[in-house]
Formats: sequence, C-alpha cells, structure tokens
Amino acid sequence: ELAEQMVCACAAADARLVLTSSMAAVRGTGQTPLSGDAYTAADWNTVSARDGPGFEPYQYSKAESERVAWDLAKQFGVQMVSVCPSMIFGPPRDGCAGFSVAMVQAWLDGKSPVQSRLVVDVRDVAEAHIAAATAKHAAGKRYICSTEARVPATECADALRSRLIALGREEEASRITADEDFDGGAIPIGAQEVVADAGMAELGVACRSTAQTLSDMAEALATAVDARDAQGETALIRAAEAGDAARVRQLLAEGASATVASYSGWTALHGAAECGSVEAVGVLAAAGGD
Repeated sequence: ELAEQMVCACAAADARLVLTSSMAAVRGTGQTPLSGDAYTAADWNTVSARDGPGFEPYQYSKAESERVAWDLAKQFGVQMVSVCPSMIFGPPRDGCAGFSVAMVQAWLDGKSPVQSRLVVDVRDVAEAHIAAATAKHAAGKRYICSTEARVPATECADALRSRLIALGREEEASRITADEDFDGGAIPIGAQEVVADAGMAELGVACRSTAQTLSDMAEALATAVDARDAQGETALIRAAEAGDAARVRQLLAEGASATVASYSGWTALHGAAECGSVEAVGVLAAAGGD
C-alpha cells in the first residue's frame, strides 16, 4: 500500500521515485540464482510465502511491494529506481535501536556469537540513494547494494576484537565468540553471493569491506554514551549508584538513556534509590526512569 501511495505521489509531482527495497526481494531462503552462481538485479524472490515460517512473510512483502511499485511506475510513467540493500550495518546515530544494532550489541556483550552475514554499510547505502535520486542514467534501473560475499564469522569476530583491543577494551574483546556452524546456505561463505560492484560503480559508490563496517560499528557502540561494562552497566547507572547527581544530569544531557538496565535488570533509578540520592532520583524520574 505504501509503495502504491508513493508511486501515485511521484506521478502527481512529476518526481523520480527511489524505492528502498531489499535483498529479500531478490532471493528467498535457499533460492538458486538464475545464473546458477550469484544473484543479480535480474533475480526476484519467488519462493517466500505470505504465510510461510520465520522471516518469509517479511521477505514476501518486500518482493511484492517492489513488484507493485514497478508495475505502477510503468503504468503512470513515473521514473523509478530501486535499491536492494543486503543487511545494513555500520555506525549508528545516537539512540538508534535497529535490528542490526541490537544484533551487534549482543555480539559485543557476549550474549550471542558473531554470525556470517551479507553486509552493506549504512553510509554506502545512503550514498547509493543520493546517486539513485540524482544520476540521469539510474532511471528505470534496479541496484543491489552490498558487498559481494559473506565473510566467515571467525574473521568478523577477529576484526571486532582487534578494534576493541585498539581502544583499550581487552575485557570486552574477550567476550566475543563466533558461530562456526553456519555454512552459508545456498551459496557457501566466501563465494560470490551477489553481483553488485558494477552497479554500485555506476552510482559512484564503492562498498566498504565487512571488516571495516563491523569494526566501525563496534567502536561506535563501545564508545557511545550508553556503552556497557562487563556487568552491563552504563556510565549513567554507575553515576546514579554513586549518588553523583551532577554527572547524572550531564549524561542525560548527552543523550544517555534513563531506562537502560544492566544484565541483572538494574537501572540507574535503582542505583540512585539504593544510595539515597534524592536529587538523582528526581532527575532520573523526570527523564523517564522507572
């Protein structure tokens, strides 16, 4: 429905539509590429079901919405470009709580092992969208926005550890483990999974390596105002436990979350109450602490 509304709006405004689609629209789980080797912009997800298990309904919806958008764009004469990113990682903006952010945070916390994923950097996706909107030659085309192969989970874990160690965070680096069981599915890990570099070059974008993307993301998360220590405590929780109301105010002003809990479920408000700082309790309660 949203895709249909956007096509109609662009038709009324005589504007180009840049549709953010997904690799989910290119292929479904276990689907064989048309070429037999790697997925290209000519591939479409033909296997995900609307009422299928797991992520299939999501994958189905991405493929169907893009198909509808292309059909309507042709019907109404709308210039359209679709961008199909793989899984988007990279340094998050403050407060971002996206799926990939939660996933990498769990890797850094040692709650789940690092996985091998087909990765694209959020910064490269942004550049691709700008080019898709402005480059004359992009009209009517479909682009896969991604690195071309999965990197083994062990290599991803090593890259994360190296960046954390360089930041002086050896203890956090020691928590990181890797999932060595997944083999990549339809296309083995390390083999070319998608044909994307040529299309990205058309848009003037060279996708960063998976190691750089994940390392930059790890650094952003580890040095963020809500970065956690070994117990899952943030700087705000520690300041509240110490009854340091001035530091609590400062951290909240810098964007710290008043609702984040440690691994044991302990919040900043718990800490302020335990130490008896009425001022800190009041500040945290006003900021949404519970």
